[in-house]
Amino acid sequence: MKLLKRPVAVLLAVCMLNIPLVCFAQDTQPKSFTELNTNIQSALESGAAAQKKNTVQVLYSGDDNTNEGSISSDFTVFGKKKTSITGSDISATFDNKKFTLITLKDEDGTALSGLNLSVKLNDKVEKYKTDSKGQFKITTDGLLPKTYTAAITFDGNADYEKSSKSIKITVKKSTPKLIAKNKTFKAKAKTKKYSITIKNTKNQPIIHAKIYLKVNGKTYYVKTNTKGVATFKIKKLNKKGTYKAVAGVYVYADGRGYKKVSKTVKIKVK
Repeated sequence: MKLLKRPVAVLLAVCMLNIPLVCFAQDTQPKSFTELNTNIQSALESGAAAQKKNTVQVLYSGDDNTNEGSISSDFTVFGKKKTSITGSDISATFDNKKFTLITLKDEDGTALSGLNLSVKLNDKVEKYKTDSKGQFKITTDGLLPKTYTAAITFDGNADYEKSSKSIKITVKKSTPKLIAKNKTFKAKAKTKKYSITIKNTKNQPIIHAKIYLKVNGKTYYVKTNTKGVATFKIKKLNKKGTYKAVAGVYVYADGRGYKKVSKTVKIKVK
């Protein structure tokens, strides 16, 4: 091989002008310079060049005005990093909402912030963006008692590979607190008012629940007000004595969130 009479910059300029050259990329067969870009691009897209040292060598055979020459260059292509999604299953009751933190990290354990993920839950798909810690929350808010699967997906991008994870979310019916007490009435009272209160596990009133009261062979129905109180007006209960009464929930406004509860009390007429 003859020594170059001109600096490397000249050789590169010749390459740019597309003068016929012989080129090598990795261990491929010689290609013309016009095919070099295609050859390198193919290696990049296939991943064959990723995460390892690669060499491109250009040989110039010379002509009447220039000597032959060569130049080579090493390069490393850093491919997409693998990613992983972590998150725990959730178990909650209807009126006691819970959440789980979903975390997206790369293969080095670095949290990935500002990236979009999708969550398919209860036949709906919602988009979330990771915070500075690579996290976002999935909650049981709005879910009726049932067992769900949340499918979490990161579609990947130019820097990171896609990943996915599924978690189980279990929501159980809540057991409310039914407050019904023994009560004594005077026989001469034509209408006897008896109140029952129902609250959830957070001591909040359950409104619009239909409550029943069975006493002396008759059943009464009243809906709770905004304070969770159902007030019954018992009539034709004038005979002195002690009566066993059963108070309970007939139906809730949402229909499925709470367990039906009941309580036996004594109503005394004297």
